[in-house]
Amino acid sequence: MEGEKERKVVVNMKCSYTRSAVIEAFRSLSLSPSRFSVVTDLPKPDRKPREEDDEDAEEEEEDEEKKEEQEKVTLIEEDIDLQWDDYEDLDWTRVLSGKMIASSYCHRKGLIRKAQLAVNVARWLAKRPESILKETIPQTLVLELNYPDELDEALINDIYEISQMKEGEEAWILKPSLCNQGSGIEVFDSVQRLRDIIDDPLNEDVKEWVIQKYIRQPFLVDGRKFHFRVYVLAIGSLRLFVFRDVLSLFSLSPYDPLSLTDPAVHLTNTCFQKASGSFDEDKAVRLMREMAEELGGEDKMEKIFEDIKKITAETFTACSQGVGFFPLPNCFELFGLDFLLDEDQKVFLLEINAEPDFLQTGSRLRSIVQSLASDAVLLLNHHFFSSSSSSSSSSSSLS
Repeated sequence: MEGEKERKVVVNMKCSYTRSAVIEAFRSLSLSPSRFSVVTDLPKPDRKPREEDDEDAEEEEEDEEKKEEQEKVTLIEEDIDLQWDDYEDLDWTRVLSGKMIASSYCHRKGLIRKAQLAVNVARWLAKRPESILKETIPQTLVLELNYPDELDEALINDIYEISQMKEGEEAWILKPSLCNQGSGIEVFDSVQRLRDIIDDPLNEDVKEWVIQKYIRQPFLVDGRKFHFRVYVLAIGSLRLFVFRDVLSLFSLSPYDPLSLTDPAVHLTNTCFQKASGSFDEDKAVRLMREMAEELGGEDKMEKIFEDIKKITAETFTACSQGVGFFPLPNCFELFGLDFLLDEDQKVFLLEINAEPDFLQTGSRLRSIVQSLASDAVLLLNHHFFSSSSSSSSSSSSLS
């Protein structure tokens, strides 16, 4: 593309926190070979993205009125070069025809759905048993139940490892496959406890669960459990950039491996803490680089970061060669990856989140979100719009 052409960019996601950071990043790119005209507050298209349609909806014809509305919106947006928006509001007709750059990959369930990620990693390991993922993703099982009384059959056929567990000797973490922000997560160390969770009326609509070996001896700081939130920018098909400012998100209460039913001990999600009314940002959110001393020094911290990059690269590669993740050349996306350290500082990947909640960064570290947005825009400009490589060298936070 020509370097001097003005590019029209739509930045219109619902989260004002993220939207303002992205708009500022585009508007401040004054020295770029490209110029950007930023558009906001366009009408929202009344349509579902293809990936999110359920089977019944796929079989139904769209209402004629909705079709007309979609056509109107498409006409309004026909000269847009890039749309940074919520997944469901992207103009997928133009994206999939290659006419526009979009801020999400259309098909990425194989990466962000816990059950499908587990399937893709298992297939990868079947062909590559020497892979780093064998030792850095906790053993993961998928439990599908149409009705709670199917659990006995599943214990024999699908999750045999659980049926053989001895109470108190090991623990597993149970997550609804579609959960986010820590909702619905439970830790159990017996089959009976698993039954109780499945039979809970609050879970009657959950049809798919992910069961993951629980890391019962995590690395602790000030007696509390924490996980790393790592922001990763994926561009095209497929370049990856890992943001160097890694967040450390802490549990609300001191860690106790015997107190399995207390979420304040085990959950490190800030959404849970805010809901509990006991959120203390200074204690709940830190930067990994602020923890060099607790982690054993700069060299050990850098080793952790290098391991994070290796695991990230191989996981994305595994999923791109599996099912449910097709990285289109005219798309990009920011993901939030969650990692945990065990007591020996071994790095484990827990999950991958689309459209991560940047509010977890908190007010003290808000500049981190702006830095991420600015570096991401520099890389996007270089990849999609610039014939020069100068912009990539100016990004110091992503590697």
